[in-house]
Formats: sequence, structure tokens, C-alpha cells
Amino acid sequence: MTSYITHLSSAFTDTTLLKLVRDPAIALGTRLLFDFKSGYCNPNAAGNLADAAAFVNLVDGAPGATLIAGAQKLINDAATTGGIRAPGVDASGQAISLGITYNLYPTNHSFIALAWVKCPSVALNKAYQTIFSYGVTGSSQSGLFFIDSGADGKSPRVVANNQANVPLYNSVPGFTVDVVHQVGVAWRPGFFDVILDGVVVASFANVNVSLLDMSTSNMSALSNRQSATLYRLLLEDLIVSGRSASQAAAADFSAATGRFS
Repeated sequence: MTSYITHLSSAFTDTTLLKLVRDPAIALGTRLLFDFKSGYCNPNAAGNLADAAAFVNLVDGAPGATLIAGAQKLINDAATTGGIRAPGVDASGQAISLGITYNLYPTNHSFIALAWVKCPSVALNKAYQTIFSYGVTGSSQSGLFFIDSGADGKSPRVVANNQANVPLYNSVPGFTVDVVHQVGVAWRPGFFDVILDGVVVASFANVNVSLLDMSTSNMSALSNRQSATLYRLLLEDLIVSGRSASQAAAADFSAATGRFS
């Protein structure tokens, strides 16, 4: 006789039980995956997002995300484009807070961070706005990774394990405005890779072979002083997953390509 589990109490705490795989890109080392087109991830009403809006991590059991309150509101376009749109207002406003629970410093593991984004050609595009980052900004930037809007506000640049502005940011070659792209950065001791649409398109030396301790820093996404639309975010520990940066980027690109506009 074959038996099946048809219902599991929310109080069930057996950590040996396999977790639900809610997206094809998820692997053992996936730390977060937010897909804003997903009604499970983004149950919020269309239009301006409330300050209390929350998003569910598609990695089963992992922490969710919340909005940082602000006068200028991010806009939920999930039902139309599949993403969250920044209002393009050069004033204080909302951003997405992903919390402080993703520190990789204790293991020093290689990782990849990916964001699906579209930057419009005609709109307010303030320089160096956060698309997806885990670090401390300012005159001496340091962090696990940064993906921002670049000098013209619409040409993303990336860097990984940046410590006191070393190494320098690098632009994402091949990125075009008014088109949805997967952009990202991967780090391994001594190097970081630039990702575009499922492919490693450039690699750079990184003298920082040990990761920063980010245990007290907040990960965030989509600051409001831009006009970009953000669709999807992924962070993965590549050592735990047993995948290369190329494999992880390709898996995510395959899982989500064609879903957003």
C-alpha cells in the first residue's frame, strides 16, 4: 500500500523534511528568491504600495521582505508588466528591505546575486540608485554586492565584495534600455563575474579574498529615485548548491525568461 501526506500542520518542525520548491531556479543553496509577478510572493493590490506591504520569499521557510516607509510610493504593476516600478521622483520614498539574515561571512562561500530589471530611456533616472544591494553606501562603499543604476541612472553597474571602494564597479556590457534584462554579479575568492541574460559576460580580479561581515547591514532593492521596474531577485550560495555562476545564472534565466514586460 502506498501512503501520501495530504496535510501538514504549520507546527510541524522536522527539519529533515524536504522543502517545497516553488520555482525551477531554486537549488539547495538558494538563500532568497522574490518574483514579483507571483501572486504567492506578491499578494499586494495593484497601484501604489502601502508602507506595510510585504513580500513572501519563494525559498520555503526563508525570511520575507517589507517596504521601507516613505512619502513617494513604489508602484505594483505585477498584473500588467509583472514587476514593481519606482515612481521616478527625486524625493525621499519607499524601498524594499530584505533584512540582515543573509550574511555569508562565516563560510566565505562563493555566491551569485541576480536581478531582473528594465530601465526606461525617457524618465527621471538619478545616478547610482539601488537596484539590488547588500552593503553600506557613502564615500567608502563596502558590501557583499551592489547592483545600481549607473552614472546615467539607466545603465546598471555591479561589484562584489567591495571593501572601501575596492574593487571598482563595472558596467554590464550589452545592457539596453527599455528591455527587460537579467543582470547580476557573482563572487569567488579573487574574482567577480558580471552576468547578463544567463551568461557571464565579463570577469574581473578582486584582491579581497575574504567576505565582509554583513551581519548588521541591511539588504535592499529598488530605491525610489529612479524609473526602473524590478521583476525578480535571487541570491544563491554556490558552494552549497554545487553550481558555477554560469549554471546558476542560466537556470534562473531559463526559469523566468519571457515572463515580464
